[in-house]
Amino acid sequence: MTDGKLLERLKRRDEGGLKILIGKYSAYVGTIVYNTIGQSAAYEDIEEVVSDIFMAIWEHAENITELKGYIGATSRNKALNKLKGIMLTDELKDNLAAGDETAEEVERREVTRMLYEAIEALGEPDCEIFFRYYYNEEKINDIAKELGVNISTVKSKLKRGKEKLSAYLSERRDLI
Repeated sequence: MTDGKLLERLKRRDEGGLKILIGKYSAYVGTIVYNTIGQSAAYEDIEEVVSDIFMAIWEHAENITELKGYIGATSRNKALNKLKGIMLTDELKDNLAAGDETAEEVERREVTRMLYEAIEALGEPDCEIFFRYYYNEEKINDIAKELGVNISTVKSKLKRGKEKLSAYLSERRDLI
């Protein structure tokens, strides 16, 4: 089945299309995820990321115009996000165990963790766009091209994402 026909089935919410997608692209997704986080993550973490990738594709099929590029970009970015989370958790555990962190550093880490969670709560593809633009410093044109969406879509998702993050953090000022 061609990617175009497969994408049509996904957009129609055809579960058979999802099964075909998983069968066709599991090795591709698994390779990207393993090459990105395999040395740092447990097997369960890799499985979780792969599952999250296929769920993101299923949930956002209507926004996808080029399937394989979207799968590759989503796989890489979700794996990198998981790696960041693993590294932050490991670093925090190491520092706390060594007693090297001050109260201010622990507080800063907690704020960083809350921000990271808030960004992830934006959902896909907003979360991916936000990370790619602000953390990976990718250009809007490149993000739009890789995700197969319009430049204006990327810009509006960034704007709405900032508004949502601002509201989220304003609600939680008491915790910071």
